[in-house]
Amino acid sequence: MKKAVSILALILLLCAACLAQSPATTTTPASPTAATTVTTASATAAAAATTVAVENLQLPTYLAAGAAYDQAVGSNFFFSAIVPVANQSGVYEATTTDLFPSKTVYNGKTVYSLSPAIRQSIHKQLYNDQKNVLLVGGGVGVAFAQATAPATGSSAGVTGEVTVTYVRQLSTHFAFMVPTRAVYLPNVGWYPIVQAAFVFKPGGN
Repeated sequence: MKKAVSILALILLLCAACLAQSPATTTTPASPTAATTVTTASATAAAAATTVAVENLQLPTYLAAGAAYDQAVGSNFFFSAIVPVANQSGVYEATTTDLFPSKTVYNGKTVYSLSPAIRQSIHKQLYNDQKNVLLVGGGVGVAFAQATAPATGSSAGVTGEVTVTYVRQLSTHFAFMVPTRAVYLPNVGWYPIVQAAFVFKPGGN
């Protein structure tokens, strides 16, 4: 029994000696300052990329929606996005989409459709007293007309126009405008189209 105790004591002494000679392993925690620096740099880069994207995006200054009467095809709706080209000169560029509703009968069924026309125009301000604005301009457009039967497809035509527009300022963000267009169609000639629309000004100008 004493011999067994002596052997056990010797083993414990050897284990203690081994532990004393082994170097302690320590783990150095990551520097919170370095992590914060990396996170801040990433956030700054992302913000810079977002700023560049927003600065390169030019939103329309004015948005218009209204209705018109075209003596050739009847009533229609239109939407315009208007952007100033030269603020000091009072020159504006407008992109307008006209939608012409139509109804046809195909295979005994009534078919409703919208025929679009897209116009690009330039307008010059002639008068402005902060409440009333008068502009004159011109442009060209492409019209797409649905044929009588859907199976026969559609047709396209190019038009030219001269426009005189009256604008009445209603508030900081809203206005009412009445464009009168003289449209030229091949084999038809010039004919007038009267329009009316409400204008939304996101920037309040």
